[in-house]
Amino acid sequence: FHIEHFMKYLYPFIPVVDEHIFRMNISKILQYPTLSDVPENSTGVKVCINSKSDGLRISILLLMMRLSYLSVFLEIELTNRNPSFPEQRILAYPIGPAIVSLIQYALQNTNFLRKTSAETLQLLLLYRFYQVRTCEDGDGFMGSDGTVMTGLIVATAKAVGLDQHFDENIFTQGTPAEEKYNHLPKNKLAKMEENGILDQNKFLPPELQMNLLTRGPRVFNQLWKKLWWASLQSDLNHSMIYGSAPQFDHDPEKNRTGKAVYDPGFASVQNTEIERLSV
Repeated sequence: FHIEHFMKYLYPFIPVVDEHIFRMNISKILQYPTLSDVPENSTGVKVCINSKSDGLRISILLLMMRLSYLSVFLEIELTNRNPSFPEQRILAYPIGPAIVSLIQYALQNTNFLRKTSAETLQLLLLYRFYQVRTCEDGDGFMGSDGTVMTGLIVATAKAVGLDQHFDENIFTQGTPAEEKYNHLPKNKLAKMEENGILDQNKFLPPELQMNLLTRGPRVFNQLWKKLWWASLQSDLNHSMIYGSAPQFDHDPEKNRTGKAVYDPGFASVQNTEIERLSV
């Protein structure tokens, strides 16, 4: 329920994940054994964290749940209507601000100030979005820096190369991989094909062979551009509130990432209507 609610109502304001990839990762982290394996007084849910990236991914889920819970709680309080059965279940198990300590631990465990990744940037963007909208937690409000400073987001975005034009190095839309790599020997090309379909990921350099590319490079490009705009928004909001100069170069003539971020064929969420409204 929390994931569905977040994607429908909150994702358009902070499009930081690919829903398909996110659900796939969470399904590997959260495992549900059979009823016979569940001991008494146990939910049966097992959290299997096998890497530091899994810690970041489960932290993103916790933030989604916290934002979803607050959204449901405030809507019921303000409208004074009777909650539906799913909403009653949600309100019966509140997601409190204590989860922030787990998120901070996950960031520290990955040495996020020295080492970074796409998952780190996704968590930082979502964490800042949460900070400036939940004043009761006392870690930032009305655009103030809080724990996640805009400078940290800008530095992380540049460290992962968010401002680079990946279309030049991977695939441009409408250009078949077969045409770009028709100089390869047929026997080598055949090894890269599965069921007659060319696996484009096999042409990518090793540094881009990451989890985000599970759905292909064009989907990766689309999500990359959304992360870029989310970072720009954070930078510009901070600049307008404090009257400071933006840290990103916002000259559209120099912006190498382009502006086209919506393509229903490579949607970052399962509901393509939400995808269209999220930019």
